[in-house]
Amino acid sequence: STEYKKWLELSQEEKIQTPMPNTYNADLTDELIANFTKINTPSILNEFTNRKDNFSLENMSAVYTDSSYNLNNDIKVAVKNQMSTNECWAFSAISSLETNLSLTKQLQEITNFSVRHMDYATSRTFLDGVNEQGYKREVGEGGIPNVAFNYLINGQGAVLESDMPFKDNEDKVNLSEIDKQVNTIATGYNTLPSIYKKYDSEGNAICYNSNGVEYSEKALEAARNIIKSHLINYGAIAATTAANYSEYYNNPSDIVHATAYYCNNSNLSRDHAITIVGWDDNYSRTNFNKDNMPKKDGAYIVLNSYSTDVMDKGYYYISYEDYLIEASLYGVTSTSKVDYDNIYQNDFYGGIYPVGASSQDTGYIASVFTRKETNPEVVNSIGISAMSVAEYEIYINPVDSDISLDKLVKVGETGYISQGYQRVDITPTKVTGEKFAVVVKQKSYKGTGFYFPIETKIKDTVYEYATSNSGNSLISLDGDLWYNLKDINIQGVDMENADTCLKAFTTISKSDNNTKDDENKDNNDNNNKDDNNPSTELKIVSEYYKIQDGYITKVTYNTKISEFKKNITTNATQVDFIDANGNVITNTEELVKTGMKVKFNNTTEYTIIVRGDLNGDGNISLVDFSKLIAHISERPE
Repeated sequence: STEYKKWLELSQEEKIQTPMPNTYNADLTDELIANFTKINTPSILNEFTNRKDNFSLENMSAVYTDSSYNLNNDIKVAVKNQMSTNECWAFSAISSLETNLSLTKQLQEITNFSVRHMDYATSRTFLDGVNEQGYKREVGEGGIPNVAFNYLINGQGAVLESDMPFKDNEDKVNLSEIDKQVNTIATGYNTLPSIYKKYDSEGNAICYNSNGVEYSEKALEAARNIIKSHLINYGAIAATTAANYSEYYNNPSDIVHATAYYCNNSNLSRDHAITIVGWDDNYSRTNFNKDNMPKKDGAYIVLNSYSTDVMDKGYYYISYEDYLIEASLYGVTSTSKVDYDNIYQNDFYGGIYPVGASSQDTGYIASVFTRKETNPEVVNSIGISAMSVAEYEIYINPVDSDISLDKLVKVGETGYISQGYQRVDITPTKVTGEKFAVVVKQKSYKGTGFYFPIETKIKDTVYEYATSNSGNSLISLDGDLWYNLKDINIQGVDMENADTCLKAFTTISKSDNNTKDDENKDNNDNNNKDDNNPSTELKIVSEYYKIQDGYITKVTYNTKISEFKKNITTNATQVDFIDANGNVITNTEELVKTGMKVKFNNTTEYTIIVRGDLNGDGNISLVDFSKLIAHISERPE
């Protein structure tokens, strides 16, 4: 990225004082530009949200084409206080996690997670020794989004606030202080489109992407609509800006009570993390500092981390044209309680560099893992870090490290995944050997090339302690001829300490049988026991959905099958999803749709009802709204 290239030119002393920016950023595909610049009918939802009867559409108080939105309209957003600490980066990431959990799980009360644990668990030195899993950073030095969001996916966190409460200090503690039980992990996050700025002689902001290409008006609209869509559907977005310069606030003599901020100085570096919770396209440019005013209206609604006593009860506005506000944006898209026994990963510190080939859009990525258990394990999901918009086929060799195509079993596939990270549920697969291998076939969006992230050692950065699990990370352009990353020479990149970014999540198998046939036999025996033994009662419960009279209701729109399954607790050994044509659905990334059926142990069947989805596509569209309006207009007063 342009920002990273500028950072490389800093002196060593300046680098220490300036957080390392992303080495890469997200760009837009033609399809995304088209999808997010369609002519949309103005929102008609206000007609429904003020009704006094029982009609409701949760989490649908806005669409991204609305002129304004505030996440507080839908959920309670916690305003916190970092006090004298440098933990703004952790507050921002934790806010993204907490709001996503509240919004997508429809929780009335927010779950508070420990910011202090994120700071300490990712740091290096303690009173009684060294944290071998720490980055090259110390408590109190601040952090970067890459570290924060990797902490949420690699098994370090998140930890409940009550397990390691916030303190207004960053004193060194003993290693035992970070030995806490992980409560919730992020199973997905997006790296949102990057919008860089430079300014012409008249002060107009010129927006361009990470390759230095100026955004067209259509592409810029699409990029901002994607950001807005994330806020509505997934919650708050972690962002950064240059905040320590009073002349850019609308009240420079008393910035504690300022309510608007706009910086157009492209020589400044980011120094503060904040959280975007909404937008207002019509927020007047005249609300900003009269001596430093943007050329156009419009601003993001931003949550600071200094309590409700500052600014406007903890919030303020940052202009769309601010130099850094749109340069580095991350947001959690899905979460889960800890549902695994082991995480296998060669990329503990997270992907940082993009590598690959521009000559083709398809290639293969492999990670080989050495098992931690002597008993068989079942791989239930695979974590994929995506450098570009791509779709994947997922394969496993469950018995050894051979990644020849004829040794692999296909266990899952995805549609297009956005830039960021996504944990994908697969056909549960028992692994029994000393080693096993995970291979993904990546097909990038047309014309974008075969690029993927690697973790590697980067001297004088937080990634200095990254080391390769040598020989266990491989790539191929055709699935036949494979190359170890350590044998590839890329100028300026430490490939000796490079690893591919795939994760495998396993549970310890309850059976010590070693064959697929034996496992299937066990499952069939269990199914028969449920069918014929009245003492074995089938249990199906959910704290999110209503299960009654052959229906499962209260399912929100845009819910994937994988997420639906996580929100159901059952002792059934077989759960099948069946489409309107009676076919069993194998792709767990498909949306749950009204009319879809779910069958437990091949005996008990429920019909799924998705709120507001009348046409059975899993989403809420103008077709659904039209039908709702027609239905309501026919109801007697």
